[in-house]
Amino acid sequence: MDLKEYVSSGILELYASGNLTENESTEVEYNIRTYPEIRSEYEKIQRTIYLTALSNLQTPSSSIKESVINKIRTSGKTDLPVNEYINVSEKKVSSSFSYLMAASIVFLLTSLAVNFYLWNRLGDANNTIAVLSDQKKIITQEYEAVNNKLNIAKSDIEILHDRNYKAIDLKGMEISPSSNVMAYWNPETKKVFVEVKSLPVPPPDKQYQLWAICQGVPVNLGVMDVDPSDSSLHEMKDMENPQAFAVTLEPKGGSINPTMDQMYVMGEINV
Repeated sequence: MDLKEYVSSGILELYASGNLTENESTEVEYNIRTYPEIRSEYEKIQRTIYLTALSNLQTPSSSIKESVINKIRTSGKTDLPVNEYINVSEKKVSSSFSYLMAASIVFLLTSLAVNFYLWNRLGDANNTIAVLSDQKKIITQEYEAVNNKLNIAKSDIEILHDRNYKAIDLKGMEISPSSNVMAYWNPETKKVFVEVKSLPVPPPDKQYQLWAICQGVPVNLGVMDVDPSDSSLHEMKDMENPQAFAVTLEPKGGSINPTMDQMYVMGEINV
């Protein structure tokens, strides 16, 4: 048990004012007997209630005394001497006033304790709402990312199973024999997609570029990034009647003409 948190929760003030259930009171009484820190704090609360009530006691004014004496003399409803009756009355008034003051103090302390308890609960609730809101954002982002990957995978599967696409295997050249890229070309729609099977990760200032060879002339079909963890298809520029595809390593952003000694893969289209 965190004793400081327990003491500051306001439950001792609620117990002192009699505003707890029987089970809650039993638990508090057990804690008061068991933990010296809690017992000391409860005794302070009791002393505070007593001293506050005692310091606020007031003696009835002389005008009130005179009024009471006159009423006693005219009513004749007591057998006691007036002075003794006044003393008894003063004691009763003082006792009643003390009780009312003590009750007021207890009510005030109870209100403060309840307000403090509710304020703490409100703070906890706000913190919980903030945490849940952050978690919701994270879950939403993760869902969108997964959903996006599923949509890409679905689109890729449709292309791979579309008989209108021709699959061209671009094999590694002398500069990188283990490199491999698959190109997919649709003669009807002219669409071109590539799947990077194996290419070395380029330096930061370099980028791979896809070329179509059409009647012996290289045509730029765009640059592409290489991510070893990404096996999805990448859409390139449309092309009509290519004879072959090739990939070269070029300065970042691409080149107008291919750098022939940096050709990593190439593959011809079988008609």
